[in-house]
Amino acid sequence: MAVRWKMPNKSLVRYSAENPPTVSNCMTLSTRQERPGAFHAVVQVPQRTHVGTLMVAVDQASLIIPDEYKDSSAKPYALIDFDKSQVRVDSSYSGSLENPKWSGFPRLITKFMVAKVADLTIHLYIPTASDDQDILLGYVRLLPDFEANDEERQFTFRLLDLHRGGTIRVGAEYLPSKTESGARQVWLKQPSTDYEGLHVRTYALQDMNIDRVYAAKRFCKREAQSPAWYAQFIRKVDHPFIAPLLFTVETSDEIYLLSPLICGGHLYHYLQMDGGFELERATHYAAEIVSALAYVQSLDIMFQYCGRLQPSNLRLDVVGHIMICDFELHIGYHELVPNQEDMQWNAYPSPELLLGLPTTKTTDWWTLGSILFKMLLGVPPFVEKNRQAAHSRILANKPLLFPEPNSLTAEAKDILRRLLCAPQQRLGLNGTWEIEEHPFFRRIDWGRLRGREYTPAFKPSDEGPAMIFSTKQTEKERRLMDWQFALWGMTIERKPLPRG
Repeated sequence: MAVRWKMPNKSLVRYSAENPPTVSNCMTLSTRQERPGAFHAVVQVPQRTHVGTLMVAVDQASLIIPDEYKDSSAKPYALIDFDKSQVRVDSSYSGSLENPKWSGFPRLITKFMVAKVADLTIHLYIPTASDDQDILLGYVRLLPDFEANDEERQFTFRLLDLHRGGTIRVGAEYLPSKTESGARQVWLKQPSTDYEGLHVRTYALQDMNIDRVYAAKRFCKREAQSPAWYAQFIRKVDHPFIAPLLFTVETSDEIYLLSPLICGGHLYHYLQMDGGFELERATHYAAEIVSALAYVQSLDIMFQYCGRLQPSNLRLDVVGHIMICDFELHIGYHELVPNQEDMQWNAYPSPELLLGLPTTKTTDWWTLGSILFKMLLGVPPFVEKNRQAAHSRILANKPLLFPEPNSLTAEAKDILRRLLCAPQQRLGLNGTWEIEEHPFFRRIDWGRLRGREYTPAFKPSDEGPAMIFSTKQTEKERRLMDWQFALWGMTIERKPLPRG
């Protein structure tokens, strides 16, 4: 079963990136529905650069095909990535495996809303059988020209070299807002899909002008801060492995925060299906989590996120990188003292959380240890017959036990023991450098990692928004999810779709 949500038929307001709402700096969304199910919007932004639409088109490519795939009948496809939004564009049948073409210009132009200067990355893949992941042939990263004047702003193609060999012909044009006030008209609607998953309070909104779908978090105005308070956090958190907060949408009694829709699936979904990961794959996932958490901890903000990371908020993008998707990460928290809600989502809370003590930066590293334990061994740490017994074992601060047999390296065992321990003994107490310099991460170049230069060991299938909002779930997946959350002392309540 799934829960279906509909966008309320109310007046909306959206605030632009990096600016609080003012008379000349906000978006009004009227109830005039000239398109069925959609809401007409007028965007008002300040007179500044880099606010508009980026149009991207792939023309053709010359690829180097591995010998084992030269007889493939599949056609390569391009994965276009701008500011965490990823779009797959299939090549046409007029080309070949080595020389694919993307015919249909300008029909196949991919559009992105621009809220900041960002790199444009294009990956090229060969699709494979459903049981195998697609094969990366090469990629290119470029910075579109956001500074060209009106005379120079033309849709022109450039021939670019691909990493891994070959070339690709790409065109990109930036169209800034043309009105003096920066106004831009958009249409937003609720996609005609159902959302099935744990985060039933997360929605989706589709910008019909550019055909992009965003994840949206809803807040009731009676219980939330003012729209201006939320708007101050837009784009303040900017990291390669964190889904950004793009803008806000307001109704008469609700506020929505919008972020790119990350379509690679939950990390824990793959853990449930695979029963653990290979060492290289787990190491890179853990390193990307470390990089993201270290960045959040370095921010000079008035609210704290320490100890709030939820495993269910770890997703993969379509390339295969970790992405933390948590709206609360952007807006922070008023209080540092843990509450009952924290205890409910945290399967294996840190000792300080169990004792009701304030969380610190080292609490994040306990969470990292719990996730890494699960990735390497396929089972959670501190497994007991019930939650109370697990909590008693955590508070006892006894040496960490590993299920036997296991193939853990000495470095893996050491970092797990030093992460899953008392806070005054925990790795990372003196800074993130303690974790980054641990022998477990000796093969990680942290600069290359932050530049997303590593090729992930696993690439999720690209189902687009359908993968997030699909109503399909096999009985095996249901049992695995029920079993996992039973270990956490939680149950999943499934309700039928509402009618109408």
